[in-house]
Amino acid sequence: MYVEQQRGSPRLDVVLRARCRFGRSSCVPVMVYDLSVGGCRIARPGHSLRIGDSVIVRTDILEGLTGKVRWVDLDHAGICFERPLYGPVVEHIHYKWSGFLQSIERPEPSRLRMVA
Repeated sequence: MYVEQQRGSPRLDVVLRARCRFGRSSCVPVMVYDLSVGGCRIARPGHSLRIGDSVIVRTDILEGLTGKVRWVDLDHAGICFERPLYGPVVEHIHYKWSGFLQSIERPEPSRLRMVA
């Protein structure tokens, strides 16, 4: 399933456990959602991120993905990767991990602040 969007590349439904490093913090647990070749959405309860922050997101199936925070809303943040992921890799992850979504109640972001 595709997430409604106004982006250059489609974001595919996934739910992945990950760890995120931002600023001078240690790695904190996050969940990765809406993966695309250019970025993702992360849920990071209780941790403050700001637009423009540099982050490194690590999952069990992907190496550290470096990027910048593009938007922040409550406990979610949009990450734009510094280097795009290979399209077939994103599709494989979606294929392998999209069935997991049926047993997960996904949080929906409310209003988003977009940065040009």
